[in-house]
Amino acid sequence: MNYKHLGQNIQTVRKLKGMKQQELADAIVSTYKAFPRLKEV
Repeated sequence: MNYKHLGQNIQTVRKLKGMKQQELADAIVSTYKAFPRLKEV
């Protein structure tokens, strides 16, 4: 996976969806908690 532009991509999607940085962080944490197997990856 190419991580070179990952931060820019996340920021672009977040802005397009009208999300604040904290809202995105909360959504990621919720997803992470809902799928405990992600910790193994």
